[in-house]
Parts: sequence; C-alpha cells; structure tokens
Amino acid sequence: MDIGAPTRPEFSNRLRLLAFLALRVLLFDGTKERAQDLRVTGRAAPFLFVEAPMRTVTWMAGLFLLMAGAAQAEDRPLSSTPFSGQTPPARNWIMVEPPTTRLVVGDQAPEFSYLGVDGMWHRAADLLGQGRVVLIIGADEAELRAQDGARDAFLDLGIVPAFLLDMRPGSVASLQRRLGLKSALVSDPQRAIAELYNSVDPVTARHAPAFFVVDGAHTIRALCHGAILPPDRLLALSARSLGLPVPQAARPTNGF
Repeated sequence: MDIGAPTRPEFSNRLRLLAFLALRVLLFDGTKERAQDLRVTGRAAPFLFVEAPMRTVTWMAGLFLLMAGAAQAEDRPLSSTPFSGQTPPARNWIMVEPPTTRLVVGDQAPEFSYLGVDGMWHRAADLLGQGRVVLIIGADEAELRAQDGARDAFLDLGIVPAFLLDMRPGSVASLQRRLGLKSALVSDPQRAIAELYNSVDPVTARHAPAFFVVDGAHTIRALCHGAILPPDRLLALSARSLGLPVPQAARPTNGF
C-alpha cells in the first residue's frame, strides 16, 4: 500500500500546534520569572516583554515563521508526489562502466591473468607468447576430446590450441587427468575472461561456445560465436586466416 504525503490541512495544523506550544512556553517562562522576583523582592517585576526584549523578539520571530509556514502550507502540499515505499531512483552521480567492447577481426586480443592447473598465476602473454593460438571457449567434454586429438596437427602449423573452462583450477586439473588432455587449459570460474571475449551466455551466465584465432602479434585473425567447428574445419580456417598452407588432411572435399 502506498503511503501518501501529508495533506495540506494536516501539515498546517502541525505548524499551528508548534506555534501554540512555543507561545505557552514563552508565557510560562515570563510568569515563572515574575513569581520568583515577587518572592525575592516582594514586588512583581515588569513582564517578560519589557524585562528581556531581545529574547522576546527572538521568540516572536520564531512564532511568526511558524505561522507563515502554516499559511503557506495551505497554498501548496508538502510533496506533490506520493511516497510508494520504494527507494527513489538514484541520481547519475556514479559513473557506470561502459559495456564490454565487441571484438572484431583485427582487434588486439584482450589481456588477462589466470590461475593455472599448476597453482601458479599466469598472464595472457605467457599463453599468447607461445606464438599463434586458437582459443576455444565453451567446449563440452566431447569437443575437448576431439580438439585435443588434433593438437599435433595444430602444433605442426605453429598453432597452440587452448581451452577456456568455467571451472576452478582444481576441477580443471581433475578434468585434465580424467580425459588425458594435453592442450593448454585456462581456468575461468568467474567468467571474467569470457566476458572480455564477449562469450558469456546472457541466459545461463556460463561460457558461450566461441573460438578466436590469434596471431603472433596478439591480433585476432578469425573468430566465431555460437558454434565450435570440428577439428579439421577449425584447423583449415585457422591456417587460412593466418596465411598458412592448409594441411592435406584438413582440406575438405565439399568445397569448404
């Protein structure tokens, strides 16, 4: 239920009550001083308005302001917008970070740091510094097995396959042992790296399938979101985008 703002009569009546109480205090203070003076001297001193003119002026000014406020409250409400019980929208005092830039071919691959399966922190330069890299994001176990099986074919062209996994380093190490993977594995449990590469599913907030082909200068030469190609097609695309000869085994027969 919404809580409405005080109505004009209610607000003005409150101000009038405050003015009345202030006047009672003023009169009581003056009467008390007259009674005390009568007990001490045997005669009543002049009333407060004569005895303490400065204090009287201050009190009367306050009373005038209270009465003026009550009269003004009759003309307009305290608030023209009812209070709904919800926090009002915040002003734009805090700068909001802009959304992540959408990566395109020709952009520099974003830099990042990650905790490796060896328990040590690594930088993207440690991975990209190995030469040409194809970074695969969001692969399932079947795709991991298949792509890792083509690892030697990628290495023959000087391309290092690497997989970005939304798992903790310990889970990545367990997966590596269980599947017998030899390719480079990058742990990204918070999806921060995938966010840099525009590869986070907006519905599940998990890694979205994608791959990026990066050359030795850390420039993106090819990318694809939404699907991970089979190993032979990914190898052929990587080779072409990097200006390398396509291996015979990766050459399609259907005109790809």
